[in-house]
Amino acid sequence: MRKWIPLLVFLLASCGAKEEPHSSVFSITSDESSTDIVYSLPTEDHEKIPLYQEGNVPYEGGEGHRYAFLTPYFAPNPTGQAVLVIPGGGYTHLSNSTPSASSKFGGSDNEGNQKEASAIAPYYNQIGVSVFVLNYRTTIVDPELDYHALLSDILRGIRVLSSHSDEYHFDALALQGYSAGGHLALMAIEHPDFQIDDPNYSLDAIDDLPISIDSLILGYPVVSFLDGYTHASTRRVFTGNKKDLYESFSAELGVDEDFPATYLFHEEKDPTVPIAGSRKLAEALEFFDIPRRFDVFADEASEETPLHGFGVTSDLPEAMEWMVHATDFLRERRG
Repeated sequence: MRKWIPLLVFLLASCGAKEEPHSSVFSITSDESSTDIVYSLPTEDHEKIPLYQEGNVPYEGGEGHRYAFLTPYFAPNPTGQAVLVIPGGGYTHLSNSTPSASSKFGGSDNEGNQKEASAIAPYYNQIGVSVFVLNYRTTIVDPELDYHALLSDILRGIRVLSSHSDEYHFDALALQGYSAGGHLALMAIEHPDFQIDDPNYSLDAIDDLPISIDSLILGYPVVSFLDGYTHASTRRVFTGNKKDLYESFSAELGVDEDFPATYLFHEEKDPTVPIAGSRKLAEALEFFDIPRRFDVFADEASEETPLHGFGVTSDLPEAMEWMVHATDFLRERRG
């Protein structure tokens, strides 16, 4: 069995320095009671919320409207918080999609492995936080895709949610991204004023809405595009291999005093996305005194259990400490 040990923790600035008590993976603590949650995935049909109208998708590379959408998992007793979950996949596919006829990866649905998608919903829903899973375009949909379409999809997803905030009963939105999805979340924070310059796209009222993010939850994210800190596929797709863009889209270089509170976790021996990028981001957050927590997990490596992309999985309960910390992080943000 793998053993996970928190090595390094930057506690939320508002909490002061203290040791975090050990919590059961499937127990979410509160001041009033402790609720045991049985691991399960949502089974009901969740109607997709399209980001764009058919025939009006920026940087269209096919039927883009089919691949850019939100899937909601509403909390039965909302407290005013919502989380936009962004799956990983290196920008070449989505980890939550089912395989397609031409590839082992999919890109047109939210019906595949849910470990980086809706699997977190039961935990957040339990404390009144609604979850929305973002499906965004990748190269399996459009081989020529780059940051133009990717920034369009993440910012449009945030704005579509904002346009329904009253209907969906939230006033504080967090972004939760895994791997490349973590990079996309970071880019939404650092490039909120990205302007769509596709002459074939007609802007609408949603495109004018401001971007407002309360907090970030980042799981083993791609942070930097600098050599030695990055993931090659993610960098290649996002920048189109243009070296002059590497610094502009390296998140550790874009942190400032207005950056949102952040919970960050990474596997120390991650062989896919170097932890060095997360360390750089943590250093930047500390420099600007951003409320933060950074968990580094160490393990005994095994071939049976990969060290990247673990997300939420019932097969690896000892790795799920991050879920308790993330849930506590959201509760503390609410106050």
